[in-house]
Amino acid sequence: AEDWRIILVKLADRLDILRHLELRSREDQLAYATETLEVIAPLAHRLGIWEFKSELEELGFRYTYPEQYRHVKQLMREKEQEMTDALQAGGLAIKLKLLEDD
Repeated sequence: AEDWRIILVKLADRLDILRHLELRSREDQLAYATETLEVIAPLAHRLGIWEFKSELEELGFRYTYPEQYRHVKQLMREKEQEMTDALQAGGLAIKLKLLEDD
């Protein structure tokens, strides 16, 4: 396309479609998600539109590989909790150290 804005609009349109993909048949979900992972997300990557790329990949993965998606999301939730706990423990250790120094 001669005008890059057309590509931007197409990327935004695909993102909107993927955000509402649960309303479509499983066949449509798989078709849109697969094309997104193979063509659309790499295009967003090449254009340097990282936020679009990340969300396109996540949604594409969600509908193309639903079992793996749920597994990865669960692992991320667990790691997030571990990191939150570690940060809280670290923050408490710092507070105690600061109180000792006073």
